Amino acid sequence: MGSNKKWIGFAVVLAVVVGVVAGCGQQQPPEPAMPIVDVAAEEKAIRAAAKEWEVALKAKDLDKTLSFYAAEACILPAGMPRATTPEERRAVWEAMFKSPAELASLETTDVTISHHGDLAYEAGKIVETMKDRKGKATTITGKYLVVWKKQADGKWKAVADIWNLDS
Repeated sequence: MGSNKKWIGFAVVLAVVVGVVAGCGQQQPPEPAMPIVDVAAEEKAIRAAAKEWEVALKAKDLDKTLSFYAAEACILPAGMPRATTPEERRAVWEAMFKSPAELASLETTDVTISHHGDLAYEAGKIVETMKDRKGKATTITGKYLVVWKKQADGKWKAVADIWNLDS
């Protein structure tokens, strides 16, 4: 009887050791690899899109201006209601293009790309000119922030856009 207890004890210890060793030998599935993001190339693409957008804004080209927005985009214009639908975004830009202020320049100051390379934000400065009733030009400055989202086709589109004037 004592001999059977020893064998049972030995078998239990052996089973535990084998289980522990077998468990240690199994590898956990690897963490999904983060995509390799060429930050410089993505920043360059956003800066190029911002320059194209500036050209459309200066030309008051409504359709081209709206083409930079993703379908789900939200714009938050200074002194106007939030615009989240294509019709609302169109109405905002129609009103903006009727303004006597003329866009002089947009200057991108910062572009930051997310670690996954699918989101980015661009911050910058706005310079507008406006003539008073006597024709004297006044310079107006402001700032803007655009959140960009990389689309399935690899192009960047704005999903959030906000701007306001300094004074």
